Amino acid sequence: MKSKQPRQSSVYTPIFTTFMTTGQAIFTVGLTTSAAFFILVIADFKGFSEFGMIAGIGLLFAIIAYLFFLPALLVLLERSPLLNLQKKSQEANINTYHTPNATTNSWKTIAIGIIGITIAITVISVIKLPDLQFEYDFGKLEPKYERYRELNQMAWKVYSDRKTRNAAYIIVDQASHAPKVASILRERASDDTATPTIREVEVFQDRYPSTSVEIRQKLKRLQKVRALLSDPFIEGNDSEVIQQLRSSASTRSKIPLDSLPEFIKAPFTSSNGTIGNLVIVYPSVGLSDGRNSMNFADDVGNVSLANGTTYYAGSTSIVASDMLQLMIAEAPTMLILIILFIIIFKLFILHRVKWMVFALLPLLGSFIWLFGLMDLLGWRINLYNLVVLPTILGIGDDSGIHIVHRYLEEDKRSIRTVLKSTGEHILVSGLTTMLGFSGLLFSIHPGMRSIGEVAILGIGLSLLAALITLPALLKLFTKQRDEDSTKNIAAAKAN
Repeated sequence: MKSKQPRQSSVYTPIFTTFMTTGQAIFTVGLTTSAAFFILVIADFKGFSEFGMIAGIGLLFAIIAYLFFLPALLVLLERSPLLNLQKKSQEANINTYHTPNATTNSWKTIAIGIIGITIAITVISVIKLPDLQFEYDFGKLEPKYERYRELNQMAWKVYSDRKTRNAAYIIVDQASHAPKVASILRERASDDTATPTIREVEVFQDRYPSTSVEIRQKLKRLQKVRALLSDPFIEGNDSEVIQQLRSSASTRSKIPLDSLPEFIKAPFTSSNGTIGNLVIVYPSVGLSDGRNSMNFADDVGNVSLANGTTYYAGSTSIVASDMLQLMIAEAPTMLILIILFIIIFKLFILHRVKWMVFALLPLLGSFIWLFGLMDLLGWRINLYNLVVLPTILGIGDDSGIHIVHRYLEEDKRSIRTVLKSTGEHILVSGLTTMLGFSGLLFSIHPGMRSIGEVAILGIGLSLLAALITLPALLKLFTKQRDEDSTKNIAAAKAN
């Protein structure tokens, strides 16, 4: 009992110290990042809003676990034979706080060199930023291997003799509106010379006339076909194609709807059995490219008739286009709001603009370098690697404020102590996260592989910014401050 008593009595002091130092940094970082994600909830795009809600709530639970459950678990383990932190803590205090913090010209030279290299890389990245593009061609993100190629060819066989692949559909209230909608779409197709996307428009009325005028026109056309088939040059031709044409042109009166073959009625029959209320629009471009998909949606998305009735087209490509357009429209606004909130919150916590700027450098620097290097490496942003950007944002935000917060705790002069303690923790955390994403580098799926590539590059750059560039700036700032302080003290003594 006597051997355990000192350890038990000293629990509250280190816990209180931890809460008031590291706990503040954890709380600040967690609350900042969580609130930044909650900003996404206001977005109309469900991908943003639902992600923001899930990520924000998850981070709040993580803060609770860090600040309450983890300390309690450490206390229980420390009181058991499984964990003895007392000896390690004493050794750390001896090794850490008795390390001389001498200021030398060599450290200043190294810091200046690091900052110079950082400025050069930043300038190059900023120049390359406008060239970074979004990968609209989703076909390039599909996996390429033999089995996939075989399955893809089988899928194409289904559509080889039909024009239903990626078609858009418009359901009208009255069958008489279908030809009017088709006429408007055909006019759009003929007028659009810049980005034509409509190949053909089909309605049931094109195959089966519904009015007496249309019936007479069809019968006259059939009469002309029969006249051509009676030409002496063709009359003796008994080929299969000519026989089918003679059979089809033999109609001399209106065919009852019930007598039509099923393959003619099926494409234009709705689920409730109604025939003729469907307009089918076939694209003339590949819709795996998001830009073509958005142009196609603009051409066929809605059609308004003269009586004020508006009909809307539907298809998987149009839904994907709407999602893509909404994401592109809202992404800049959401990004600006998140950065502004992080700046305001860090300024509120750190009280001074210069410390807020220092804490923000790893976050901003890592993203500027990432986007610049992505263009240099020939990478593009796509719907897959977008999901890893919040992870990079979180690590950049965490590392910056942890370094600065600990630096201020050490009276703004012990950058070596900061790197030996907080810096090691940031490094281990970043490396383990990079290791988790590294498995995606071996994926045969280009989209999944791009997640691993961007994650490892982005997290690595965050670590470089937090553990090399930021300490260099702080070291240079501290050394200049120390020199000024020395000069002031010497001047005061001289007076």
